[in-house]
Amino acid sequence: MPRKSTAKIPAVPTPASYAAARHAIGHSQASLAEAIGMSLRTIKHRESVKGNVTREMMLALQSVPHRTS
Repeated sequence: MPRKSTAKIPAVPTPASYAAARHAIGHSQASLAEAIGMSLRTIKHRESVKGNVTREMMLALQSVPHRTS
């Protein structure tokens, strides 16, 4: 069974907190994009200074299975 993330979601998510959450589940930008069916460009944009990260995005990221390899 995949591990669930227990990390607390920040009150105001930032691109840096999104990147940290992605890293915590063991995904590269490319592997996360593939896992959730989005483009690599979208993930890169979310993690850029121009990215607008919502609490929904952070919640959805918590449901992505940890990468094992």
